[in-house]
Amino acid sequence: MGRPLPHLTPFDLSLNNYKIIDPTSPVPYLERNENMSLRWSAFNSQAERVFLLCWAEFHGCFKPGVEIMVRCQEAVMAKNNDTLLTELVKLKELVDQLTVVFHKIDLNPRTDGYADPIEWGQQYAKFSYPLSERVPTHSGMHLPIFHVHP
Repeated sequence: MGRPLPHLTPFDLSLNNYKIIDPTSPVPYLERNENMSLRWSAFNSQAERVFLLCWAEFHGCFKPGVEIMVRCQEAVMAKNNDTLLTELVKLKELVDQLTVVFHKIDLNPRTDGYADPIEWGQQYAKFSYPLSERVPTHSGMHLPIFHVHP
């Protein structure tokens, strides 16, 4: 895979590690936590499932974001304030939806989105630690959505 040393990336663990349960259910978007399951699980735990599927959902939710930001830039260059405002409102709606996705990771043990923070910290956090200084750690900051700046 062209890696200097064996290591797992966010793509391995989350973004390419889910199955869509119902491909005919695209509303509001296809990649929803409730419409996905993990392909491969390291610990077979609820915390792992909730966190990894939420990361995938962040990206599923934000798919239109890059195109919207490009249209914003085009509107700025064309000095078209009406189009810019329309696209910025669409972008704000996407960012607002990210908050909803984030709140699917729940600390309430009586909910479907419960992710035990102790379990997550003791299992997965240690599992994602790099084996060498020459490879990146598995961090949410490696996720593509964090490298897009409107």
